[in-house]
Amino acid sequence: MHPYTRTALLTHALVGYEERKAEITEAIANIRATLDGKMTTAQPQPATRKRRTISPAARKRMALLMKQRWAKAKKAGRKGLG
Repeated sequence: MHPYTRTALLTHALVGYEERKAEITEAIANIRATLDGKMTTAQPQPATRKRRTISPAARKRMALLMKQRWAKAKKAGRKGLG
């Protein structure tokens, strides 16, 4: 390839890349401006799961069952339920 042709090709490529760089820089500036505007507003809180409520009677049954399980494990000589 002739050196003049290569230089012309590289010059044109450089011009094209500079134009793309300007477009990208502008897009980045727009995104940052959008984010800066949203940063001043309150951030949405993550959705929390609604917890089930257990009735006192159900808690009592669960406590009784756990006491029975632990008593059975203790009688068997185990240190844990597993």
